[in-house]
Amino acid sequence: MTVRLWANIVASDLLYTISSAYFDGHRRGLVKSPVFGVVIAVLPATIPIAFIGLHIFVGIIQAYIFTVLPSVYLGMATADEH
Repeated sequence: MTVRLWANIVASDLLYTISSAYFDGHRRGLVKSPVFGVVIAVLPATIPIAFIGLHIFVGIIQAYIFTVLPSVYLGMATADEH
């Protein structure tokens, strides 16, 4: 479970890094047209926000799973057999 959690965190950080690299493209767009530069600047700003929302959703699911699984394992280990 630790490796799975670590891999999800690393993948999320990698997505943040890659998507934040798109912010550099609006400088070139501003040279051509101010409207085009604004469109190019707004679009990459929404991508990291979507990834942050996805990361929060995955974190909530993982917190639930990592809480339930040890509870089930402990319950099975301490249960009296009939």
